[in-house]
Amino acid sequence: MRLQKITLQLLYAAAAIAFVALIYSNWSLRREYNATRAQLAALSERAIVPFRAGDFIPRFDLIDRAGHPATITPMDWKDTSYVVFVLPDCAPCHEQIIAAKDGKLRNVVLVSFVSRQAAARDLEEVSGNLTLYYATPATTARLRHRLDGFPRVLRVAAGGKITATCHTMAGCGSATCTSCDLPST
Repeated sequence: MRLQKITLQLLYAAAAIAFVALIYSNWSLRREYNATRAQLAALSERAIVPFRAGDFIPRFDLIDRAGHPATITPMDWKDTSYVVFVLPDCAPCHEQIIAAKDGKLRNVVLVSFVSRQAAARDLEEVSGNLTLYYATPATTARLRHRLDGFPRVLRVAAGGKITATCHTMAGCGSATCTSCDLPST
């Protein structure tokens, strides 16, 4: 009887030690998990997640050519349009702006990621009568992880849904465009 009592007490002690060890292990794993999750969150803020066909275009807070604030929301897109993100002194950007003018494309909206003060001289000269806006610092900060290069062309349908993303205006969204990100059919 005494041997059974001692064995039972030893089993209780072993179970208690195992339980405490399990609690400590869970606590230390949770700390490591939280640290890893924080690192992943920091990295994902810097990761580039480009616009894709099927996404909705976000709200843009912009400055127009005259220096007045303007806001464009997804619902402001009433017809198929092209949004072209450009930079000043960017030869490929200038080529696409000229292609848009020469191709007589309708509803082309140019958005500079550089401030109006720094980019106006260069972009206003090359853009001619195309619609030109300058992104505000807040919009630039919000969208910088969505652009994987310049120029970036987004074909936007009525209602603000992106139907194609390209690096070129020529044939953007057509089946022959080699740089388009078209939705899978």
